[in-house]
Amino acid sequence: MIWGHSTVVGPMGEIIATTGHEEAVLIAEIDYAVIQWTRESLPLESQKHNDIYQFVDLLRESPNS
Repeated sequence: MIWGHSTVVGPMGEIIATTGHEEAVLIAEIDYAVIQWTRESLPLESQKHNDIYQFVDLLRESPNS
């Protein structure tokens, strides 16, 4: 038997709605402005440590091949 809990999770990880073990339909509205605000609130670009780490593209062919 396969089962699961359908869950709608907000951009900050908060559970907005969830179902139990029984068969159910879950409907929720997605506010794309909140998603965009969350992305802009996280300072990922300004916290990069390019002086310590470098980006390595594993999909790109190496120069030695």
